[in-house]
Amino acid sequence: VFVGLACAAPAPLAFADDDDHRGRSYRISQYEAMDIAHSFGLAWFKEIKRGNGNWEIEGCTGDGQEIEIDISGRTGEIIKLEY
Repeated sequence: VFVGLACAAPAPLAFADDDDHRGRSYRISQYEAMDIAHSFGLAWFKEIKRGNGNWEIEGCTGDGQEIEIDISGRTGEIIKLEY
């Protein structure tokens, strides 16, 4: 029940741009990563962070379930998917 309540109210989307100083290049843009996450059921975005060569995205599915997705910033592959 708490998860549903946490995701029911729209929250401001937080973008964190963590410059990767280890020379990793991001070929997947923030918006491409958002599209990939959306295709895996993410309906509301809470936070998007870039770091360690990956996009880390948190939000909720359409039915209010929390979801975390890590996407490779180089290939667009799903690194982690947790509901």
